[in-house]
Amino acid sequence: MRIDEVEKRLRSLGITEAKLPINTVRRWSAAKLLPKPESIYHAPKGGPGRYGEWPPETVEQAAAIHMARNSLETATIKRVKLTMLKEAKRLVDAFYAFVDEFNRTGDPQVLLKFDTLQKEVELPDGKRGVVFGGWDLNTLVVTWIATLEKVRHNQPLFEPKTVRFSWNWHVVREFGREDLKIMYDRVTFESSDEDAIGRHVGHTREALATLRATWPANHMGLHRGEIIDKDTDWNRIQIDLDKQLVVIERPGTEDILIVDLTGSGFKICTNDMIPWRRSK
Repeated sequence: MRIDEVEKRLRSLGITEAKLPINTVRRWSAAKLLPKPESIYHAPKGGPGRYGEWPPETVEQAAAIHMARNSLETATIKRVKLTMLKEAKRLVDAFYAFVDEFNRTGDPQVLLKFDTLQKEVELPDGKRGVVFGGWDLNTLVVTWIATLEKVRHNQPLFEPKTVRFSWNWHVVREFGREDLKIMYDRVTFESSDEDAIGRHVGHTREALATLRATWPANHMGLHRGEIIDKDTDWNRIQIDLDKQLVVIERPGTEDILIVDLTGSGFKICTNDMIPWRRSK
């Protein structure tokens, strides 16, 4: 698309010329924050001259950079440096690279790579938590990713949302047999006080029913001596907050232990959204 079409689409999202002049988009492209246009050596109507053909993703990426930069300038600092934007872009690109890698391979171990993008910090309440790169970078990355998903799914750009990336185990039927396979179920949006992103790994109802059917009722809980402690191999453990289940793969076997806390008087709680919220 031509640069005037890029501008038209940005304005349709509610980003005004005063907030994001089109020359700023050109500067971001020159700084390698946005893709470069392909030069076409003729005018659109066959006359002399040349113009640039911009990739379709230019619009969503420009909107994301604009919203990310403004969120941080409003929150903590006057001006976001180019180096910070480039580091935020590196983290965002890595995040989506892991999503793409999972979609190509279907390997559940890929999901562990998301943790490599996080950094442990001290939270305002004195506890420890994890964020993307640091407090300021976390604000940029969270707003950047949230904006990309809002544009892609026609969500209101200026309404805060929690954007949740979901993976679930599904029952698949292939070659006359049933098996469980983890799949990426895209993203969901929830109203929120501020932009946030999160990850969810769980099971469909059918997959849970299949798992429950493989174990007698007396196996639906912890046995004596089966303790989850700090030395547990957490890669073998999945937690489904919605259904209050802990699913544990037994080492060296294909067996699965399901801990169902429903009606037990205990409840799994988490602050998984807090580390990936915009910092204030």
